[in-house]
Amino acid sequence: NTKKHGNARFSDNGVVAMVSPLILVTKQFSYLAAMEFVVGPSF
Repeated sequence: NTKKHGNARFSDNGVVAMVSPLILVTKQFSYLAAMEFVVGPSF
């Protein structure tokens, strides 16, 4: 049971490690898109 739980936790961490950069990139992209949307019309 303990070994199984450890594997589950490890795979969860792997998923988090894979998803976190995607979340960061998405946040950065939406921030840039918002800036472009706000700043764009003034030009």
